[in-house]
Amino acid sequence: MKKTLLLAAALVCSGAVAQQKEIWACQGVDSNGFRWENGKWERTFYAPDNWLLSLDGVDGNIKAGEIDRSLSCTDLIILTCISNLGLYVTFDRTSGAGSVAVTLGSVFLNSDGARDSIYIEPIQCTKF
Repeated sequence: MKKTLLLAAALVCSGAVAQQKEIWACQGVDSNGFRWENGKWERTFYAPDNWLLSLDGVDGNIKAGEIDRSLSCTDLIILTCISNLGLYVTFDRTSGAGSVAVTLGSVFLNSDGARDSIYIEPIQCTKF
């Protein structure tokens, strides 16, 4: 009986460790996309960002500059996360490679008839 309880406690503890919060510091490698200019999309390049990616099970958060988004994630072979504001993160924990994409501007017009920029940025991350 004691061995069964010890085994059960070990399994519970190992499960808790597997769900431990992870913090990753990510550097944008290159960033390009489109901005809405004179009623049409213009290709443009953006300065790479530094991203802070926090993961806690299926919940996550990503920050860079003014961007601070909650994420809902699935982790099959590669971690895939989405925010409710058109931000997507694809990430490989083994290599630390991934990408951040912001696409909401392709769907909605602002109140002045303009659109937000859309872009994709490859990232390289290191775990804290």
